Amino acid sequence: MPTQFDWSRLAVLLAVHRAGSAREAAKRLGVHSATVYRSIRALEEELGALLFERRSRGYAITAAGEELLALAERIESEAGAVAERLSLRQRDWVQVSLPGDAFATLIAPALRTALAAEPGLVFRVEGSDRNRSIADHETDIAIRVTRDPPLAALGRRVGHVATAIYGSKEVVQRASDAAPESLSWISWVGESYVRERSSDPFWSRVPDRVQVPNHSVALAMAAAGCGFVAMACAVGDPWPGLIRCPASKRDGERDLWVLVHEDARRIPTVQSAARALSGALFQQRTLLEGGAAR
Repeated sequence: MPTQFDWSRLAVLLAVHRAGSAREAAKRLGVHSATVYRSIRALEEELGALLFERRSRGYAITAAGEELLALAERIESEAGAVAERLSLRQRDWVQVSLPGDAFATLIAPALRTALAAEPGLVFRVEGSDRNRSIADHETDIAIRVTRDPPLAALGRRVGHVATAIYGSKEVVQRASDAAPESLSWISWVGESYVRERSSDPFWSRVPDRVQVPNHSVALAMAAAGCGFVAMACAVGDPWPGLIRCPASKRDGERDLWVLVHEDARRIPTVQSAARALSGALFQQRTLLEGGAAR
């Protein structure tokens, strides 16, 4: 290949092959069709090989053209990957996905610490019951309650997630003398794994009377005296208007993790933000493991 080879002509080769004609390739490249003709002709002259057969229906690539096409596609792919990595390194924001909207009460102090540790970095925080997939690159940092983190994820285990049953002070006091069938349970989609941890047959007999879409609504309803709710202690203990039901705490079978995708090792902002968040959350293990009840 000539030492002064014009690599930009490979982009023209790709465009002609994909478009099927010089005229259509010119439209896609935003140049005059004569420029495309000249580039292909010059490329063929430099290499001493016919790259396309000119047919009535357009251009058909030759065997020699196929070889050069493979090189052009590799260069395109590698150049795109390098550009993406360089762009990510310059990024001044990270996306953080919480394990539910109510967990913001636990994450907020850790986020405050991370903001101080990473000045100039923007945190895009999402908390919903639809967890963003870290394996599919839907988020940069995932804070998750799980037994088994995804195989594609790296991270730090913060601690066990203890759970308990909560209600307003009035409702909890009334429950001590009431039949379970006369009480109300507040449930939401996905809460069954929490309730199953209570082996006390009393709670299994409390009927579902209030059904809500997420953690925050369930907690608000419980604080208003609408019934009982099972919740992570890190969320329920600091929630205004709620107290634990006596002897309802259960040690966690799941852990809180701060996770990043293994590919994120190449993104300094994600790595530094994850370290700051996990370090700050680690300082809240007492709350997480149910040792800070009011």
